[in-house]
Amino acid sequence: AQLLGAAGGSVYLYDEERNELELMVAHGDQRFVGQRLGPGEGLVGQVMQTLRPIAVDDYRAWEFRSDKFDSLPVTAVIAVPMLYSGELVGVLSVNEIDQGEGSTVRLFTQADIDLLTFFAGSAASAVHSTRLFDETRQRLIELEVLYQASLAAAQIHSLRAVAQRIIDALAHMMNWQGSIWVNDPERLKPTLLAYSAQNLGGDALKAEFARIDALIDSYDTGIVGWVCKHGQAIRTGDARANPHYVESSEDAVSELCVPLKVGGKNIGCINVESALSDAFSEHDERLLVTIANQAAIAIENARLFEEARRRAVRQAALNSI
Repeated sequence: AQLLGAAGGSVYLYDEERNELELMVAHGDQRFVGQRLGPGEGLVGQVMQTLRPIAVDDYRAWEFRSDKFDSLPVTAVIAVPMLYSGELVGVLSVNEIDQGEGSTVRLFTQADIDLLTFFAGSAASAVHSTRLFDETRQRLIELEVLYQASLAAAQIHSLRAVAQRIIDALAHMMNWQGSIWVNDPERLKPTLLAYSAQNLGGDALKAEFARIDALIDSYDTGIVGWVCKHGQAIRTGDARANPHYVESSEDAVSELCVPLKVGGKNIGCINVESALSDAFSEHDERLLVTIANQAAIAIENARLFEEARRRAVRQAALNSI
């Protein structure tokens, strides 16, 4: 906006997974930051579709305007694509505002469009580099989580300790608050094995653990119960809108729950929650499924080890008689 001496400006970034543009930064009116637009929706949606700059002399009278911005008295506006190697990174726009009756309405020129297009190319390169760095760092974190899950499988023979090691890794490295549940034929419900305790200890931890475990009183209760029963993942960006949802924390907004399976048999689930809406992506779901596959093997091995140890103790007791 300052580059062209305009009243307002916006940077939209492209969300490939949702095929939408999200308003990330605004110069001037800040009310619409976070707003999302789809292909063809409004000026930036048109640019998203065509990958070409578009200039409009009076947005209020433009036939393709979005009603999401009706409260903004935008007059002249330019929007240009942010492209990196021909791929859409986002859309950059600048605009003028109606200053009242009698004021001169500025119209953008071809020179303005060319200058903004040049700047958008540089901005796209910077955004791409930042995203690449963030993605690389995220992949390293994910590899460490997978390594911790593998380590738990190889080194730990306690059923609850294996599960807690994995949940602690998810909380520490991914900032995912979660729990691990196993199907319990004797209780006819999922049983809580591990939980993100959030610095609780002693009696407070035991009480919280018991409270969470009691929330799921059957396989027909909660997202956890449904996944444990049906062996299918649930990912929701608005957990309270899901018919199976049972509140465990007033802060939880998004929820991702994937089954634990060994040899095709469903033995439980891993459940993670976030205070952010739409917090979990398809990539996050694939990652948690991978972790769940390792966790399921580790939990099953730990269960078999504990059973073998109990049998050995019983046999030793019988031999001593």
